[in-house]
Amino acid sequence: MTNMIPNEVIDQIREGDLVSILKDEGLELKREGANYKCCCPFHNEKTPSFVVSPSRNIAHCFGCNKTWDAIGFVREKNGMTFYEAVEYLAAKLHIQYEKREPSPEEREAQYHRDQLMAVNAAAQEYFQESFRRAPAAAEYCKARGWDDKTVQLFGVGYAPRGSGLCRHLLDRGWKKDLIQEAGLAGMNQETGELYDALRERIIFPIWSKTGYIAGFTGRYVGDNEEVAKKMKYVNTKENALFQKRDMLFGWFQAARQVSTGETVVLCEGNPDVMRLHQIGVGYAVAPMGTALTQENVAFLKGKARSVIILGDMDSSGVKATREHGEALLQAGLRVRVMTWDYNERGTTPDERGPKDPDEYFLKHPKGWAEALSRNTEDYLPWMAKYIMAGKATQTEVAAAITEV
Repeated sequence: MTNMIPNEVIDQIREGDLVSILKDEGLELKREGANYKCCCPFHNEKTPSFVVSPSRNIAHCFGCNKTWDAIGFVREKNGMTFYEAVEYLAAKLHIQYEKREPSPEEREAQYHRDQLMAVNAAAQEYFQESFRRAPAAAEYCKARGWDDKTVQLFGVGYAPRGSGLCRHLLDRGWKKDLIQEAGLAGMNQETGELYDALRERIIFPIWSKTGYIAGFTGRYVGDNEEVAKKMKYVNTKENALFQKRDMLFGWFQAARQVSTGETVVLCEGNPDVMRLHQIGVGYAVAPMGTALTQENVAFLKGKARSVIILGDMDSSGVKATREHGEALLQAGLRVRVMTWDYNERGTTPDERGPKDPDEYFLKHPKGWAEALSRNTEDYLPWMAKYIMAGKATQTEVAAAITEV
């Protein structure tokens, strides 16, 4: 339960017909291919740039460069808090649930969560505006092979050097302690001044399962080799909104397709998820970190019947695949594993081959169907081959068989 509103109610709203909801909110949507378009209600325009994707159940404005689900749209349009928007939509969609009056402590906790959501939203606006002003950030994404649609779908932003975000937020009235709690800033103990926690980084917002931005991941793109080596990726710190063990990168974008097909592709990193969505596999997600948590497993069990594990092909990636597969199999899910040839001892990229899904499908953007049919097998046969590999003696083989 999220405060006084059951999670099932939030899920029902997010999985509802977004086109109908938006039309009911006054949008004059017109079909254009697989999507719907209209002029954006949040800024003046003559050429429609507001696009609704029924398959993903999200809306995106290419003018505002923002993405919404039903709850997020109603929040912004009507100036509501998250919970007010949920109650409003639940009433309009005739979703009934048991209501009770919150205690003063619960009201305070709810208000505090709303404040964290709001400061994260303000930070996201700053990161995206910074991205538009930084040609090098766009060049980085282009070099990674991410097209504009993918960059927009995942709300990619940029954090420049300096402390521009802190100034941006303080100038708009946000309090220092809230900015720090959200993980957006640190404090200089000598001067008491705030400094940006994320600097010279490509920014990936982390959406919660219910559609708000809970935190951020930043990928370092500066020229400090030590930072690039030791802190290539950093997350904003955990708080009342952002608990890494509960998060799955890409779930917000994948939820509708998962609910339709009941299958999830589980990757290792953010770039892998983005690559798969770009080639049309819109049901890919990744844990926040290499380890799949018990919370992740329980959540996936409630949302899907089948999981395809698509990890890195090196030894550590294979080890993670085995651990994830065992956890998911024990939870009662059907588990399959996709692999391809990879030579960890190779001295050149050509000798090694693609290490991860991002590299593989950058090279084979139309190769998903073939990889699914030829390179994918059930978890137990895959595990048996993995365990048996390199076993020479009868004793080793017997021990491996026992392990399987």
